[in-house]
Amino acid sequence: GEVEVAVACTQAAAEQLRGWGGSGYHLAFALGNLAGFQIAQGDLAAANETAIEALPLLAGAGIAFWFFDHLAALAARGGHIDDAARFLAHADVAYARQNDCRQPTQQKAYDIASAIVRERIDERRLQRLFLIGRNVTE
Repeated sequence: GEVEVAVACTQAAAEQLRGWGGSGYHLAFALGNLAGFQIAQGDLAAANETAIEALPLLAGAGIAFWFFDHLAALAARGGHIDDAARFLAHADVAYARQNDCRQPTQQKAYDIASAIVRERIDERRLQRLFLIGRNVTE
């Protein structure tokens, strides 16, 4: 849909949560989604800043696993292909461990990152990076 509208609405929600002194689950979730929308919009600088704020909150809320697809897309679009591959593998393992599946926003981020990674590195290197990523702990 309308990525610009999603960014504006999510920014407003995050600001309101901050104004209420929010720093837990709801703010973490809002910031994680905001970073994902900013990545989809192509605003990598803003997405990077938002991700830096979001990740510790997401980890504190115990939901960082769903953010790794967004981190993979951010890394891939920023040219950090090895990191993107490791994030993708980590996300796969985390979803399996949580017995969960990707929501549409996470799936889109995964698809973007996966396409970029597969286009830029050979299969042997990709499998090595996936092995490393599968063994990363949060």
